[in-house]
Amino acid sequence: MTSLKELNFQITKDLTTFRFSELKPGWEKAENNFGDLPEIDYACCNPFQCLDQESLEAVKEVIEENRHLAYSNPRAVTLRGVPQLQKWFGCAELEKVVSEIAGVELVAHLELDHAHVNFQAAPKDGEEDTRVAVDDWHHDYVPFVFISMISKTPGAEGGRLCTDFGDFTLEEGESILVQGSHVKHMAEKANDGNRITLIVSFAPKSLDYRDTTRIFPGQLPYSPTEALGEQAVQHRFSRLSRQASRLAACDPKRDQAQITSILANLMDDSQRWEQLSQAGN
Repeated sequence: MTSLKELNFQITKDLTTFRFSELKPGWEKAENNFGDLPEIDYACCNPFQCLDQESLEAVKEVIEENRHLAYSNPRAVTLRGVPQLQKWFGCAELEKVVSEIAGVELVAHLELDHAHVNFQAAPKDGEEDTRVAVDDWHHDYVPFVFISMISKTPGAEGGRLCTDFGDFTLEEGESILVQGSHVKHMAEKANDGNRITLIVSFAPKSLDYRDTTRIFPGQLPYSPTEALGEQAVQHRFSRLSRQASRLAACDPKRDQAQITSILANLMDDSQRWEQLSQAGN
């Protein structure tokens, strides 16, 4: 078992950020697959070295120790709920790194998604593996995803993160931040079968942004035994409570614009809460 207490997050090369306003004319009106509109003018960044070698090796060790707990679903082979990974990647230091990249304050989102691991599945015996994707084209069920390449074979073909505006090759220890709810993307298979990524979900801290999380109890591709749906319910209820508290603190004469904004977000959270409640029954 690793003795490393915390990871060393670092940015060791210049970052390029890609914004919707540069990539998509009229981006504010471009709905994702779920009908949500973007509010934050950020799409993606180029891959950057985020984990030093000691941190990378410690993460690999913990993943291998818990790999037997991974399960298969229609989209991937996934490992969730490893306490050491959740502690390492649900930290304030990483929140600061991704917030600086996005230009918006972000916080780690849903404890089970603080650090989940996707493995490339091996082809079944006697079956020709014709899929080119580990995870096919999609929009994410959470606002932002921080993706780290944990293991790949140097020089192996494939294994890219492909987006609807360009493809990115990540080397071991490199990471990328994507507003996954509004950037359509897919994870390409590596031709030698060795591809392990770790994903951390993030959401804007400010209640002024609508929360586009769309995780429901029992929803695929998540395991029905996971508490991820329950955490999404708790998260949405917390937002409703905090929105109500903000509204109660407003002055009806002085804060009319703020009241209008809060009411709009409160209505959005209420509608999503209703969807969650119906899905859970």
